[in-house]
Amino acid sequence: MESHEKLVQTVVRTWLRTASVPGYTEEDLFHEGYLAYARARETFRSDGGAQFERYATVCIQNRLRDLARKTRGGRTATSSTVDLEEVIAGEEMSEGVEIFDMLDRLKRVLRQCNGEEQAIVGLHLKGYTYAEIASKLGIDKKKVDNTIQKIKRLV
Repeated sequence: MESHEKLVQTVVRTWLRTASVPGYTEEDLFHEGYLAYARARETFRSDGGAQFERYATVCIQNRLRDLARKTRGGRTATSSTVDLEEVIAGEEMSEGVEIFDMLDRLKRVLRQCNGEEQAIVGLHLKGYTYAEIASKLGIDKKKVDNTIQKIKRLV
C-alpha cells in the first residue's frame, strides 16, 4: 500500500472513531480523503517549514469536518474528548498549519533558553504585562522587553 493511501485510511479511520457523517459510507469518506490529499499536494508550500504529512492530515480532517457540518446543519457530533490539535485543525487549514509550525519553533527556541528567559516567556503567554513580569521575577522591565523581543526574532 502506498504511503498516501495509508495516511488517508489512517486519518479517516481515526476520525470515524469520534465522529460520523450521515449519508456517507466509509468508502465515500475514503474517497473524500483522497480528494483532500490531492488538493493538499497542490497547495502545499514547503517554504513554511511544515511537514507535508501533517499538512495533508489537517486537510483531510477539515474536509471530513466540513462534510459532517453540512449534513448536520453546521454542527459536528464528536466525542467529548477534545485536544489542542483538534481545536486548531478546526480553524482555517493554512492558519492551523501555521500555528503548529509556530508552536514547534517556539518549543525549539525555549529549549535553548535559560530558566529566567523561559519564566519570562511563560508569564508573557499567560497575559502578564512587562511590568508585572518584572515585578514577579525581580528584574528590570527592560530585561523583560529584550527577552520577549529576542524570542520573537528567533521564532
